[in-house]
Amino acid sequence: MLIYEWVKNNVETEWYWGAMKGAEETLRQKSGNDADQSALLVALLRASGFPARYVKGTMEFFPGIERAKNLIGLDDPAKIYTFLQKAGIPVKPVIAAGRIVNLQAEHLWVESYIPYSNYRGAVIDEHGKIWVALDTSIKPQGYTRTQGAGVPADMLGTFRSEYLGELQVLAPIDSLKDKLNKSLADSSPARAGPTLPTSKSLYRMS
Repeated sequence: MLIYEWVKNNVETEWYWGAMKGAEETLRQKSGNDADQSALLVALLRASGFPARYVKGTMEFFPGIERAKNLIGLDDPAKIYTFLQKAGIPVKPVIAAGRIVNLQAEHLWVESYIPYSNYRGAVIDEHGKIWVALDTSIKPQGYTRTQGAGVPADMLGTFRSEYLGELQVLAPIDSLKDKLNKSLADSSPARAGPTLPTSKSLYRMS
């Protein structure tokens, strides 16, 4: 799904607790935590006609604490734990053999009702729909930040002034969705829908 892929590749993850920015400000700043990235993803999915809902639960970093080191940029598990605590995120350590081997943290992600069973996210018809877990804030293993497939780097920088400069019939999020769809279609018109990850490919959740 191009919407999921675009948010994942273009919005940087920040670490703080609760919703602070909302969908439009997260889009403007191209950064946000799990709650604010979820708000943006839900807004874009619903504007495109895909039912979407929020899911709250507890995550552990997968496959272990090394993943947290990579995502947060700290080498000491105790410092990662302290960092998340100071950010206001409810977190507790997982202890084994007297050391921190993982962390359990409250987390927010999104589920969307899509025809996933047709061809793993490629929209062929309306059959085979299931609720698929989507999380853009926990980047997959080997992630490197890109500008996305064919999306001009300055699109978001100019969108606000362009939108406010003319009389509009669409809401901002719908107008941006149209721009993104056109840009992606122009850059890769024959592109099939990418494989959607399951929640377990990113981390364990309960």
